[in-house]
Parts: sequence; structure tokens; C-alpha cells
Amino acid sequence: MIQRNEANAIIQHGTMTLIRRSALAEVGGWSEWCITEDAELGLRLLAAGWNSLYVPNSFGRGLLPSDFNAYKTQRFRWTYGAMQILRRFGPELLGLRKSRLRMPQKYHFLAGWMPWLADAVGFIFTLAAGVWTVTMIIFPDQFGPPIELFLIPVLVVFVLRQLRDWILYAVRVKCSLRNSLYAAIAGQSLKYTIARAVLTSVFKKNMPFQKTRKQWSFLSPFQALMTSVTETSMFLAISCILVGFCLHCDLSDTTNILWIFILIIQTMPYLTSFLMACSDALSRRRMT
Repeated sequence: MIQRNEANAIIQHGTMTLIRRSALAEVGGWSEWCITEDAELGLRLLAAGWNSLYVPNSFGRGLLPSDFNAYKTQRFRWTYGAMQILRRFGPELLGLRKSRLRMPQKYHFLAGWMPWLADAVGFIFTLAAGVWTVTMIIFPDQFGPPIELFLIPVLVVFVLRQLRDWILYAVRVKCSLRNSLYAAIAGQSLKYTIARAVLTSVFKKNMPFQKTRKQWSFLSPFQALMTSVTETSMFLAISCILVGFCLHCDLSDTTNILWIFILIIQTMPYLTSFLMACSDALSRRRMT
């Protein structure tokens, strides 16, 4: 937020936001077609020439999602809404249509949402990697893993991304190593939800607004576990494919070892989602 403030490129959030009445009236008020109406309004205000300001002080406190399923619902809405905005204002952000937005503003909006598109691409890659691995198991003489030139960058990017997040949490948030680990698990657990939102936006253009539950929900421990049934199934499927590949491949081959690490990385979002659901279920068991 501090960096975006320097470029007058704040992605507006609804909580603790103050908007000039004259500015709101000039751009036509809130939009009802977008389920992240706060961010959409902020972009229109900037495009109309208004300035945004981020104040790094806490003036109030909001409520967090009450459970893992509510957490997923909130992130799905944020992602789907961002895709709605990109569909509507993409040409302006990409410089294909005239706009009063400056280049740094366009950059920060695109940079803020591109990681979510990357999660959708990652999901497609996971499906492709699973199918390719099964093919290698069935036809080992005809099919093999991609060459190391393609595998090593994938591993390096994954490691660097995790290091970046850990360093940012340590320097900016100043939380403990344990809480940084929890944050990494929580972030990984939403990757499938984000990918689903991005892909849903391609086929469904008007998803209804889903309110994020922020009061204690009386879900049973079993119901809490079931909130990640799809992710758990994906984790088990990839794990079975991984075990099958290990049993059939030559473990002395460096390329095969690299491919095994690639498959392990693909399980992370689904394993962490299962762990989040387990944590939710355990907390509910203690409350009963």
C-alpha cells in the first residue's frame, strides 16, 4: 500500500475508506455489476483524475472470516471481482484504449492481480503434469519428463517466491517465524480457490455477491473437513501418481528426480487446504 501510494495507484478497499461526495457523484456512484465494487470504484476515480491517499495508521478494526470455508468464499469473491474489472478495463490497463491512467497506475493494478492469473495457470499445469506422469508410467519407453532446462526454472521460481514472502513478513509485518509459517500455509491453501475463481470468470460473467460469514458458524467437525473435499481429493490423486512414478522410474536419473520435486510442489496447495480444514475441525471439536 505504501509503495502504491507513491504512484497514486491504491487498489481501494471498502473497509475504513473515505470518499469525497463530489468525487463519488462525478463518476456515477457505485457499480452494481461488479462484486468487488470498492476496487472498481477506486479505479474509476483514478481514471477520472482524482487522487488516492493511504494513511498507514489504524483507525478501526474489522472482522476476519469465521472459518476456512468463509475464508475461501471471501477470496473467491475478491478474485472473481478482479477478473470482472480486468474484463471491463483491461484495454485501458494494457494501453490498448485511451485512458487518463498513468503508466505506474496501470502497472500496479496489473501487478496486483497477475499472481491470481498465475494460480489459474498453475492449476492447469498441475492437471497437465498429472496426465503426463500417468502417460510416462504406462508408456515409459515413449514418454519421459521434460528436459532439465524447463524443470530447474520452475523449482527456482517456487523457492524464490517462498523466500520473498518469508522475508517480507519478517521485515514488514514483523511477525514470528511460526506465524510466518502459518501465513504461508494459509496463502497456499487458497490457490485452488483462486484458480477456480479465475476459470469461472471465463465461463460465467455474472456471479452473485456472496457475503463473507464473519460470525461463528455452527458447523460440525465433519462439515468443516468437507469444505476441502475437492482439494483433499486432488492431493490424494497427485500423491498416488507420484508414488506410481517413483516405483516405475529410474531414481538415478537427475531429470526424474527433478520431476518428482515438481510433483511434490504441485501437492502443496491441496495439502495445505486439507491442513486448514483440519485446523478448523479441531477448533470446533474443542468448542463442543
